[in-house]
Amino acid sequence: MRATHRQLKIRQGGGVLDAGFVFSDAAAGKRVESSLGSRGGPAIIGSCLERRGPLTFKGLIMLAAKEFPTIQKRLTDSLASKFTDVKVEVGDGIHYKGTNVVITSPDFAGLLPEQRFHHVVTALPADLYEKLRAGIVWFELAPGETARDVMKMPRCEDIARDEAAILKQLTMVGFFKKFEKTLMSARKGASQRDFIVARHVLKEAGLSDADITRASLFFISKGGFCDGQILTKVMDEIAGDHGDEEGVSKKKPGARAPG
Repeated sequence: MRATHRQLKIRQGGGVLDAGFVFSDAAAGKRVESSLGSRGGPAIIGSCLERRGPLTFKGLIMLAAKEFPTIQKRLTDSLASKFTDVKVEVGDGIHYKGTNVVITSPDFAGLLPEQRFHHVVTALPADLYEKLRAGIVWFELAPGETARDVMKMPRCEDIARDEAAILKQLTMVGFFKKFEKTLMSARKGASQRDFIVARHVLKEAGLSDADITRASLFFISKGGFCDGQILTKVMDEIAGDHGDEEGVSKKKPGARAPG
């Protein structure tokens, strides 16, 4: 079920919160996006929310201030082994009204907002994610970035109407076969963090930086947040929908990205 950005109203206790939400089944490889406020102003709830069970809303601010130090420590402990020089700050109104979680790491540099949030939430213990999945405004920043820098970055919703055209462009340049061939011949395994091989293949095919970004958003919209997931999720979904007409062959059950 898709809700038009900024048109859905979510009832919060006795009041109504104007919000824009897009929900789908993340387990099936679909995207789940969420944002508060306008694109031009502050307020992003992590760029996308991935469901782990029923999603409920019990109020905008879910944490008491006295919990902030404990949550901050748990987040830091959980993410320290996953991200370089990670720093976590939890508090009210850091970058936007309500409870904010601000995570800073150089590993976020070059990543799109939805990639950043995906990598963060999948690194968290289930019980901690469950506690923080509603009513929290998330910011994932690289050193030197501001919250507004990240909020100005493109997201899946920006290319939603152009997905067919993007897929056609990818097909015309033979992306999927070239991507798989390049990935399989590489000495290193497929990146589990970024579109390193995908961007290289697209650049070699003559696509502009803008078109490469649009393609990256397309991959994210299909459940792929890195090279490895293009192979194991995006290509399977496209093969299921279009098959050989898009130059994509469906992977055998249990097939995995190298590495």
